[in-house]
Amino acid sequence: MLEDQSTAGSIWATIGGALAMLATGALGWIARKKTREADDAHLEARVAEHETEEESSRVTRRTLGMLEQRILALNHRLDAAETEMKVLRDKNQEQAIELAAVKMWARFVVDMLRRNGLEPPPLEGIT
Repeated sequence: MLEDQSTAGSIWATIGGALAMLATGALGWIARKKTREADDAHLEARVAEHETEEESSRVTRRTLGMLEQRILALNHRLDAAETEMKVLRDKNQEQAIELAAVKMWARFVVDMLRRNGLEPPPLEGIT
């Protein structure tokens, strides 16, 4: 009878050991599964972050391209306005020279008329 109890005890010890190993394995498997799930979630988050950064970078490049085009267009308009201002300045100088020449001839004519005893008509702003 003693042998039966020790054999029964050893069977229960074996079953208990097997259950303990099974429980330890199951807990390890669950832990690894949770770790894999956490790693997968972390990887998905990093992929989403990378995609967001790429989209942000594309938007930034597109915006910079549009700004560069606007700058080029504004520089072109500025160059055209500067050219037009130079043309107008040159034309204004030509007109000022022509006006000075007209005033000089008007004074010459007035002086000639007065030397010959004639009084010229009033020429406001010319003489």
